[in-house]
Amino acid sequence: MDGFYSEKKMMKSGFRKIERDDLNELKLLKYESYEVTHGMFNSNDEEQTKWFQVISDSKNDTPMIYEDEGEKIGFYYIREIDWISRHHNFSYYVFPQHRGKGFGSVILNKGLQYSFDRLNMNKVYAHVLSTNKISLKLMTSVGFYPVGVLKNHVFKNGMYIDDNILEITKDIHINNKEG
Repeated sequence: MDGFYSEKKMMKSGFRKIERDDLNELKLLKYESYEVTHGMFNSNDEEQTKWFQVISDSKNDTPMIYEDEGEKIGFYYIREIDWISRHHNFSYYVFPQHRGKGFGSVILNKGLQYSFDRLNMNKVYAHVLSTNKISLKLMTSVGFYPVGVLKNHVFKNGMYIDDNILEITKDIHINNKEG
């Protein structure tokens, strides 16, 4: 196993496919997430199960759990894969009990490695709310750069929030690894 993508019980750390048993933990992330405004999480178990079935069958979405020593650490969600232009959108999350321990960096870097090395993507991009300062800082530290801001784009917690769009290309990722 190379820590990318494996069956659940065979790895020490790495990504694995999302399973039905993961839905409860993912629901805990729903209210703090950008995704709550974009249809990833749903309000009840039935809707969450329908979402799981749709993404499980999708060729353009790859939701994965990151585990370390068999413990669920976070979630990496590749979506909207464009197989011709070789790019995709993504989100990543660290479960609250594992925050502040460096796992965000691990998940982000392993996810980029998976996207560029395994999926042969040329570019990866993400939407990050302006209120998510930690993620904005982490993403820029690994080479993401801003390409736009959708002003007052998301209504959350009684206010409008800017949606930052960041991207990284394969060549920048490779240069960052070598430098």
